[in-house]
Amino acid sequence: METRADTEGIHPAALDDPVRAADARGVRGAPTLTFLFTDIEGSTRLEQRLGTSRYAGVRERHRELLRAAFSAAGGTEQGTEGDSFFVTFPGARDAVTAAAAAQRALASEPWPEDARVAVRMGIHSGEASVVGGSLALLVACVALERERFETALGARLGRADAPTPGP
Repeated sequence: METRADTEGIHPAALDDPVRAADARGVRGAPTLTFLFTDIEGSTRLEQRLGTSRYAGVRERHRELLRAAFSAAGGTEQGTEGDSFFVTFPGARDAVTAAAAAQRALASEPWPEDARVAVRMGIHSGEASVVGGSLALLVACVALERERFETALGARLGRADAPTPGP
């Protein structure tokens, strides 16, 4: 977490962009960031089953839940398209915390019976830089499938009801 001393003399707009903030501080090399990407599993089939207007409501509720989780963990939304998100975090722990909170929020939401919403999430950490006006990442990649994520999270939290790891 940045303190006032860490940010003194840095243009406030740079604080929303970790790459520019590192540059402004004179940090050598690219800063390490963690990127989180999401998308709704089977969103096309879900929209076909629900119809466009019902699906729009489900998608918007999904966005509200995810944005709340991302914001609470210090995430910065870089983009969204359709049902997907691209969010950056200052560290991997923050991104994993956000992903876990988002999955818990999605699981506890009272979705319509015919509108089960499952969201895939991928977390990537590495050195970030701006290339052509967009963030680019030299990456060490960890893809989190929801079931394996829940298994790992449940085991980490010592939950007796954690799913058993599959093959």
